[in-house]
Amino acid sequence: MASESQPAPTLTCRKCKHVNPGWRSTCERCQSRLPRPEDNPPPRPYRVHRPGCVTGFVILFGAYVLFTGISFAGATAARAGFSPVDVLLLLGLGTLMVVTVVSLTALWRMEKWSRYPVIGLQVVLMVLVVAQTVVALNDDSDDSTATASGPARTGPPPVEEEDAAPDGDEDDEDVDPEAFSEGADVFGAAFFVAVNGVYIYWFVTNRDAFRRPDLDDVEDDDEDTADDPDASV
Repeated sequence: MASESQPAPTLTCRKCKHVNPGWRSTCERCQSRLPRPEDNPPPRPYRVHRPGCVTGFVILFGAYVLFTGISFAGATAARAGFSPVDVLLLLGLGTLMVVTVVSLTALWRMEKWSRYPVIGLQVVLMVLVVAQTVVALNDDSDDSTATASGPARTGPPPVEEEDAAPDGDEDDEDVDPEAFSEGADVFGAAFFVAVNGVYIYWFVTNRDAFRRPDLDDVEDDDEDTADDPDASV
């Protein structure tokens, strides 16, 4: 039985698309360098190069969002009157949690697009924290004003009792718990905004950290080599 003849190997020029015999190193038509098998080595497996600050951010930010979401959902579900507004709030919270999980998973893998939703989530949380702090301070101020301007007392003035404390304690001033609470709230909000601002700045200025090898980049390099007939053989 006669053996079937094998077709001769050919090489197609990337520049002019001319089909050349497999033994040629340059194109018969345009003299461009022809691609060789050794020009395209098998791609190496990609390893994610994740900076330590990104690892810490994913863990801390994910834990914060998870704890805040569970706490808010529990407080909303425990209310006596469950209104349609509460349902909308829970649906919005669930959507936010899904977006956060997807974004942090992509950020853990250092995907190119992952930093954009993460920056958006940080900005939204910063605005919410600042707004919540301002509202809390206004509520505390209104409560203290209402307490100070309470109903007038009737009857004889109260009898002031003498302080039996030792003389050494007379100069000690009591700490106002409301003032301490307000200061703690302001400090916590400022610290949260500062930390998230640093991360936002890092995500904006370190775009190259999210570059991953792409087939398009390899093809661009091959086209540049094909356009240069004097490239090293």
